[in-house]
Amino acid sequence: MDRAVRIALIAAYRGQKLVWRFRRPGHRGVAVAIWYGGKVLIVRHSYRPGRTLPGGRLRRGETPED
Repeated sequence: MDRAVRIALIAAYRGQKLVWRFRRPGHRGVAVAIWYGGKVLIVRHSYRPGRTLPGGRLRRGETPED
């Protein structure tokens, strides 16, 4: 039984990867450079190594300027 479940999970995962390949959702993001007193603001996220500019994702109907 354990082997059958593992085979089913592997097949489901491979099938989902195939779906993602052809129906990959689009993602759009924005980064913002903020200067204050001759310095640039950078942040350190808990989920990404290193330091980067602050930013985020765009929601449907939102422009980068918003």
